[in-house]
Amino acid sequence: MYKEYQYQETLNLSMNNYYENKIPEELTNTLCNITSDKNFDWYYNKSTLGSNFISSVSNIEDSCQLVHVFFNKFRTINQDPFAEKALMLLPYIQKSLNIEIKSINRIKGNLLFNKTDWTKEKYHPPHYDEITDNFISVIYYVHDSDGDTILFDKSYPEELLNLKEITRFTPKSGAFSVFKSNQYHSSCNPILFDKRTIINYVLEI
Repeated sequence: MYKEYQYQETLNLSMNNYYENKIPEELTNTLCNITSDKNFDWYYNKSTLGSNFISSVSNIEDSCQLVHVFFNKFRTINQDPFAEKALMLLPYIQKSLNIEIKSINRIKGNLLFNKTDWTKEKYHPPHYDEITDNFISVIYYVHDSDGDTILFDKSYPEELLNLKEITRFTPKSGAFSVFKSNQYHSSCNPILFDKRTIINYVLEI
């Protein structure tokens, strides 16, 4: 499915990482064109978290989003026809991080729209992608936008109380951010741009 690399070094995620200029421009353009095409199938979700979320934190607000599942390890048939294009990023992710990817949990596209009442202080409900620390989440930014990815100072199974923002990443075409999948994180709706499109990889290392 993708070319494997063997490396001596291991990924150091003591600090969170943001990478630019690691993906060939041709592939960046291909992924942008595919996800922007009128025939690309997006599916409506009424929330980003997929479940009800109650919080006393005034800055937290959920919104609808469109999703597209490129790959899911729990699917045995009918894999997405665009999965091959999304998988083409994996060798560049491995090379950039000096890691070997053992397996793929999922690859999913998320599309958020501009909200006129959104502010920079707001963010979606914090969540994690996997419960163990042998998975990483890679957020690939399809095009330039606002709507940051926010990382917090706690990880599952710590409680979602008194979270403190530690860093945020602004979408830039062809860039990607990386963090442990059990770390709490959030997305944001764009304010200056019409849309925010990302591809989320959850990978075992």
